[in-house]
Amino acid sequence: MKKIYTKTGDKGTTGLLTGRRVPKNHPFIEALGSLDEAISALGLARACLLKESLPQAARKIEKTQKALFFLCGKIAQEGKLGRKWPPALTKELEQDIDRMEKELPRLKNFIIPGTGTLSAFIHHSRSVIRRVERRLLPVLEKISAGGCLEYLNRLSDFLFVLARWADAHKKEDPPLA
Repeated sequence: MKKIYTKTGDKGTTGLLTGRRVPKNHPFIEALGSLDEAISALGLARACLLKESLPQAARKIEKTQKALFFLCGKIAQEGKLGRKWPPALTKELEQDIDRMEKELPRLKNFIIPGTGTLSAFIHHSRSVIRRVERRLLPVLEKISAGGCLEYLNRLSDFLFVLARWADAHKKEDPPLA
């Protein structure tokens, strides 16, 4: 059986899928780490959406996680992944935002996350996505992933609206004992 630990990163380097070894603070690794955190944070949000019986929204989050894994692959292969970023993903997010906003009252003030567990997890995911945007900028100069920044920007908008929408559709959080 192959072991999970390889010991190859014990001296502060890690390997990209191209075989090249880079320091663990390399911009590609910073971007990959932020994407990994975003995928995990979205997993928390997705689990809560399922618990709240909102499976359609949970499927949207899962699709988002898969899109972010695709972006991880492009980065880990240093842009050598043949497929281009699908622009339809951004358009789909815009349509979802428009659909949800029709159900929500006009926003009149800032939102402080924490009105419920579900929306708090979604807001956390949104803030992690904002970090992904920042970490991705130096990487995009080296890989061909046109359209992914627009997607990430729209994704943070989508998550903001989704958090509001989820609050409007959630079951009550149980009171603290």
